[in-house]
Order: sequence, then C-alpha cells, then structure tokens
Amino acid sequence: MEYSVENLEKAVTLFYKTEAGQQAEAHQWLTEAQNSRQAWSFVWELLDLRRSSEVQFFAATTLHTKLMKCWTEVPVDHYELLKKRILDSIVNYAMGPKLILNRLCITLSAYIIHTVPIHWPNAFEELVSSFQPRHLPNVEPERVIWILLEILSVIPEEFQSTTLAVSQKNRVRTVLYDVSKDILRVVEMCLLPVTGGGYSMANLTTYLNSTRCASAWIQLGGITIDSSSHIMSLLVDLTCYVYWNRQEPECLSSEELELTETAIEALSSVMLQPQTLKFNTYVMKHTCNILEKFGKILENESQTGDSNKDIIANIYGLIITIADTHAKLFISYLKSNNSDERKLSTDILTCILGCSNLRGLYPIDESSSSLPFGFWYTLQDDILSLDTAECAELLLIVKPYYRQLVCVLLRKSMYPNLWEDPPNANWSLDDKEMFRCYRQDVADTFMYCYNVLNLEMLDILQSKVIEALVECNNSPLHWNAVESCLHAFAAVSECIEWENLYLPKLMVTIRNIPYADLHIKVLATALDTVGAYSEWFSDHPEVLDNVIPLIISGLGNVEVAPNATLALKDISRNCQNYLASYADHLLAACQCALQTGQLRLAERTRIMHSLGIILSIMSISKIMECLNTIVGSFVREIEALINSQNNTAVSVSLITRLKMLSALFSTLHVKPTNVSTDASAMKQPILLVVQNTMPLYLQISKTYYSNTELMEVLCELLKHVVTTLMDDCKPLLPSILQLLVATYVQVPQASILVLSKTVKRKVDFDF
Repeated sequence: MEYSVENLEKAVTLFYKTEAGQQAEAHQWLTEAQNSRQAWSFVWELLDLRRSSEVQFFAATTLHTKLMKCWTEVPVDHYELLKKRILDSIVNYAMGPKLILNRLCITLSAYIIHTVPIHWPNAFEELVSSFQPRHLPNVEPERVIWILLEILSVIPEEFQSTTLAVSQKNRVRTVLYDVSKDILRVVEMCLLPVTGGGYSMANLTTYLNSTRCASAWIQLGGITIDSSSHIMSLLVDLTCYVYWNRQEPECLSSEELELTETAIEALSSVMLQPQTLKFNTYVMKHTCNILEKFGKILENESQTGDSNKDIIANIYGLIITIADTHAKLFISYLKSNNSDERKLSTDILTCILGCSNLRGLYPIDESSSSLPFGFWYTLQDDILSLDTAECAELLLIVKPYYRQLVCVLLRKSMYPNLWEDPPNANWSLDDKEMFRCYRQDVADTFMYCYNVLNLEMLDILQSKVIEALVECNNSPLHWNAVESCLHAFAAVSECIEWENLYLPKLMVTIRNIPYADLHIKVLATALDTVGAYSEWFSDHPEVLDNVIPLIISGLGNVEVAPNATLALKDISRNCQNYLASYADHLLAACQCALQTGQLRLAERTRIMHSLGIILSIMSISKIMECLNTIVGSFVREIEALINSQNNTAVSVSLITRLKMLSALFSTLHVKPTNVSTDASAMKQPILLVVQNTMPLYLQISKTYYSNTELMEVLCELLKHVVTTLMDDCKPLLPSILQLLVATYVQVPQASILVLSKTVKRKVDFDF
C-alpha cells in the first residue's frame, strides 16, 4: 500500500481505534512507513495543524526516529532546510499540544547532536538567542522559556542514546562539556529570585523545568563543584522555598515533590563527581549549607509526624551520599584542629544516626532508615584501614556513635508486639519480605559495630537482654526486645574468636528464658544463636549443657523445626567429640521428629545429616540398632515405591527418601579410635547398609534411567558412599560400576560422569 497521507491517516486511526489484530497489522505497516525514505517527505504534511493529534504525534515521532536511525539519508546540503523546518514546527506547536511539542523538542536536540560542532558550530548560542520572548511575540513568555529549557534538558539524554562513531562522539562530548557552564548560567537566570520579590510559587513550572535542565547537564559529567557552586546554592534555596511555601500544609503536591527530588538529584550528582574530591573547600561549604537548611526540614518533619516521607528519604539520601563519597575527608575532620571542620563531621554523624533512628517500624511507618547501612560500613572500614595510632584515636571519637547505633538497631529490628505469620491489616507479604531483608542488613551492621566496639558491644547486648527479660516478667508483650537482642548476638558470632566472660552468661540466659510464655520467634532466634556459636562451643564444651535441651525441645516443635535442625547440624558438625553424653537423647529426639511426618524435606535431610555425625561416635551395636529402625523403614518404603506404577508422584517420593539416605551416608563414618574392636575386622556401618540396599539402587537405575533428576540424586548418594568409605567401598565397586555403565549406555548423563570421576579419584584400584 502506498505511503500516502490518506493511507497513513487511516492506518493511525486503525492503530488507535480498533481491536488487537488490526492494531498489530497497522503497527507493522506504520513501522515500515517510518523506515522508508518517503518518511522525510510525508512527516511535514502530517504535522499540519489541521490533522488529528494522533496523526501529528505519529509524524513527530517518525521525524525523531528518522533523525536517530537514518541520519545518513540526509544530504549535507539539506541540513539547513531540515533545521528550519524543525524550528518552524516547534514555533507552530508552541502553544500545544504539549505532547507533540515535547517530541519536536527532542527531535531538535537529536539534530543538534548530529550537527555540532562541524555543521552547526554555534548551535547553543543560536538556540538561546532564538528562544527569547522578544523574538516570539505571539507566544507567551513562559512557554518560550519552557521550550528552550525542554530542548536543552533532553540534549544530554539524546547524546547518551544516539549511536555515533567514536571520533564524532568524542567531538560532540567535548562541545557539550565546553557549553555546559553556559547552559547552567541560562538555568541560573531562570532560577534566580525576582529582584526584591524573592521566589514565587506562581513560577513553579519554570523552576521545575530549570531544575530538570540543570540536573540533566550536571549528570552528563562535564561540570565540577567549583563551576556549579552558585547553582547548587540556588537549588538548595529553591528546595527549601518550595517546602516551606507548599500549597497544602500536610504534604507536597506532585509538582512540588518532583522539583525537590530533581534538585536533590542534581546536588547529589555534583557531589558524586570524581573531580569533586579535589575541591575540599567547596565540599565543606555546600555540605554545611545542606545540613543547615535541609536539617530544618528534617526537624520539622520529625515534629509533624513525617507526613512527607519522600522528601525525608531524598534529603537523607543526599546527606548519606555526600558522607559516603567523601568519608575519608570527614574522617580527617574528626581530629582536625579547626573547630568548624570537627563540627561538620560530628553534625554529619549525628544527622545520619538520626536517619537510622527514625520513629516507627520499617517499612510501614518509614522508609529511610535503611539508607545509612552502607555508610556505617564505610566509616569503620576506612578508620580500621589507617595506621594503628591514628586508628585508635579515631575509634575513640566514633565509639559513642556506634554505641548509640547498637541501641538504635536493637529497637529498629524488633518485630511488632502482635506479629503473626499470616499477613494482617498492616503488613503485606511484600512488607514482611522487606522487613526480613532489613533485619539482615541490621545484622551486617551489628558486625560493623562490633569491629569498632568489640567487647563493649557484648556488654551492651548483655545488659539489654537482661532488661528485656525483666520487662517480659511484667508483660510477655515485650518478647520482641528479647528476640532483638538474641538476633544481635547471633549477628556478631563470626567476629568473636575467643571470649570467656559474656558468652557463657549468654548461654545461661538462653537456657533460662521462659519460652512457653513468649512468642515462638524468641525460641526460633535462640536456636539460631546457638547454631551461630557452634564453633565457640567446641572450645567451651562445658556450656553445652545449657543449649542441648533447647535443641531437643526445638526438634519437637514444628514451628521452629528449620531453626532447630540447623542448630543441630552446626553443633553436631563442630562439637562431635563432646556429644557422647547427649547422644541417646538427641537420637531419640531426631527419631521422634522424623516420625511425625510434618517436617519438610530440607529439615528431614538436616536431621539425617546430624544423625550420621552423632551415630559415628557410638558403638557399632548401637549404630546398627538405630539404622535398622530408621533405614529399615526407608528400605521398605523404597521397595513399595519401586513395585508401584511409574509416575511423577512415585519419582518425587523416591527422590525424597534417597536424599535423606544420601545425607546420612555423607556423615556416618566410624573411626577406629572410637570403637573397641580391631580396626581391620571392623566393617563400616554404611558398607553393611549399602550392601543390603544396593539391589534397590540397581532396580531404580533400570526403571528410572531416563529420569535425570532421580538419577542425579541416586548418583549423589553413591558419591557420598564412595567419598565416606574411600577404599573401604571396594566390595561395592562391581555393583556401582555395573550401574554406571548400564545407565550411561541407555541415557548419557552428567551425574554419571561425576560419580565415575569420584570413584576413580577416591578408590585405589590396585587390587
């Protein structure tokens, strides 16, 4: 079909006003029209003011697309005519519709990117000169300024998105960097308060467009803090003016909020520029200005109930960005002889601590207290990287802030008193996930606090947990304070290598907590804490008496089964040599937990893993007695499944049981020193079990050789057998090799090759 004006109008109408099938067909044809060379001709006819707005928008979009993708189709001698037509179209649409005018402004910016500096060397001077109210008397002055700012604002974005040859890209970038200061001066003229009258909310739209333009050019990267100092001050003042003179006392309008966000984004972009690190005086000047003026906004919001959460987040985000980017500078100011420099650094720390300490619960009541986590890491990391003497001096200065931070984070990481697992009216599933991630960030930050405070932090936590337990005696609703303290203790476990004062007290405290009277999360976190200190228990086995009963209790409670099984796995792995006196009780608890049938696969697998470790320190007779009970039931179940019809449910059941056996086989290994029998005469329990169950594995491989997932689990089980037994697995090798070869011939699989490699590496074949 011919790309005539009439056909194009019909296609645009079809696209906007018909059902999906015709829309898709019209879209394809219109796209082909845009890509054709005729598009350079028909766009001007479609831009006629008498056309429908849909047709006009299609024309403006087509013109921009052609400039972006098909610039090489334009002869050099047509450049001037094309520029004139674009400018004329902008003037024609000066009073709207704004959507089409915006697209034409973007089109002109694309034209500029392609023609500077060679074909339009003075583009920016002409642009600013042309779009002056006196040159366009038929257009409202505010609209002329709007058009100029709109064109200027989109030039940096067009530059980033336009594909140019490397040499041309560099030339254009140089031009943009050179004119960026002049552009900012134009913006400054639009932002300057009216002489004698100050700012005016009537000019809010102009302020917003000016701020957008400034932000776009600052983010381009050619402007340093020394050359943008004046506009930074203007942006701070303008943000404050808009906040204090907002139309609605309760909250900012969408336009007011966008202006403040854009202004703060521009300020942040300047502070993030790498060159800014060379201008300490300017950094100090503007940071002081920001803290002083924006600090009043933060103070007002804290007194009025934080109704403008977005501006709070933006301001704190800016301050934290400055502090994080220039952390080394502000750290040096902490020990400066200049009182102003010292005050600036302490003011920053106080402000950021205030952000961490915002009222209410994250993310329901506030959304900004997550912002400083990275800063608290940077601060301690930069200090600890210094020379010993300087580091010690600075640690003394920042310790009070980290002590306060510990107390703040204990409060902020508390669950609500009435927390329930099903979502209630206030907490959606997304909110709960955000809070879970928030608590993980809090846990990481506790580690940073410990790096600064060391044993002081344990002293704080011990005092707080005792206080919380006293409160719980008065009202169990204060359970969340106890849980928060335990969460903090668990968080710093990796930092503590050797400690004999606070941790023994903690374990006694954990033993004595009245879990039955408190929320189940207290027990869950206590179990997490026990697991976190499993390595410490290996050096303090006498303290195990305080926590083994807790683990046994947890294994019998389905609600905390994940926590209890993880704690048992950690304790059994790190404290195996000290579990003999607890082994019978632990085995009984594990067997009971498995028999309930209420645990998930991950929990049952962890129990089997732990059982293997615990059984390994017991007598052979006791081991075989336990295995007959546990493994015997699995064998009967597997036999029944093999003999049933092959379907997905049967495969899943087989996978479940094989994974549990695999976990047991990975850890059950009796060392000769642990038994009274002669080592040469002793047979490993796993060997006896696998010898009896090998026919089942062979049958599974014959029936399910094409089930990749099931074969992977079976190979993993046999891999654990080989790895655990090493040369002791030689009696099993003929059957294992038979399984490998037969299955691989049927369906070659990676898991079979992995098992083959393990057999070759782990077993000495010299027999």
